[in-house]
Amino acid sequence: MNFHKKNSSNKFSFQPINSGIIKHSQVCKAIAINNNNKFILGSFEKIIKFFQFDGDQIKQIKFLTMHKKIITNLTICKQKPNYQSSSKDGSIQISSFLLSSSPKYLQRLQEHKKEINCLILHPRNENLFVSGCDDGAIIFWNCINNQWQKNQIINNYQGSYLGDIYGLSINPEKNEIISCTHRSQIIVMKQQNENKLDSFWKITQIIKDGFGYRIGFITSEIFVFQPRSSSKLLIYKLDQNDNYQQIQDLQVQGGNQPCGLYFPIFYILQKKFFLSKNGHCINIIIFNQQVESKKIMKKIEQDQAIQENCFNFELAQTIEIKQAYWGEIYGVVSNDGKYLIIWSDSQRQILISKYIENNILSQNY
Repeated sequence: MNFHKKNSSNKFSFQPINSGIIKHSQVCKAIAINNNNKFILGSFEKIIKFFQFDGDQIKQIKFLTMHKKIITNLTICKQKPNYQSSSKDGSIQISSFLLSSSPKYLQRLQEHKKEINCLILHPRNENLFVSGCDDGAIIFWNCINNQWQKNQIINNYQGSYLGDIYGLSINPEKNEIISCTHRSQIIVMKQQNENKLDSFWKITQIIKDGFGYRIGFITSEIFVFQPRSSSKLLIYKLDQNDNYQQIQDLQVQGGNQPCGLYFPIFYILQKKFFLSKNGHCINIIIFNQQVESKKIMKKIEQDQAIQENCFNFELAQTIEIKQAYWGEIYGVVSNDGKYLIIWSDSQRQILISKYIENNILSQNY
């Protein structure tokens, strides 16, 4: 495993914790870490394993068989002692850490018809989450009186099938969701009648810019999309007509390499960086945005003026995992950006790396 820092002027890099390694031969497609970085969940085929983590040592404390098929997503609530898991069996289970000594779950949801590829929890309202599936459905779930129920399904646009749903991301304003599908489409959905009882979500734009598994909002007006096997990360920005347009791209590592599902894009607002897995590589990218109120004015035809935000993207570090032929690399970054946890098919182990400031790193493991 190679940790390459791209620029010695960068202020940070991730460095492996030697004691933060656990060998596991079973495939681990989903990992989650709680908000205070004390507990880690890992899905090992149909089993969820619970780990205790003290910032240095990781220790398995229990495991539960939770699904009939391989688990594909894990999310942990910040405000409740609950977590969600989804599976290739098409089910979503809502479970509680308070019941973690038994395989009993709070509720099982079985609306999807095929394997679930992505699941996002609303960052502000934990009574809402969204799931995407190979059945072409994006389902919005609401919790009312402690019972989860399907609130809305989006599975077509103007009568056309959406295709397998691969990625989901919600913007910082919490009123827009983007998704990417196997039909080489980016789907933009916006909340209608926001903050009202009859609120619902509606597709407002379809962008046909290639096939990919990963998509993520960076700001309320900017998102990134990683086409599969491409050496370029595409950057989109909201224009004056409230449509997203590709405005630039960034050269990244992992192009022309096999790449698989899961391991979504993670953006850490307080540290201004995000992770984007591509092929056999994890690209760690800095988002530099100058003071938001600062504008560059450019004259265009007929003496009109437009305003552009001052921002750029910079590849800070690449973690290359060799011999992962199918690109089976899965992971998560903690909410504070302090820890990166990954599992790969070639290494067959959980590896924890720590965010280190002013550290120049280029090591082979």
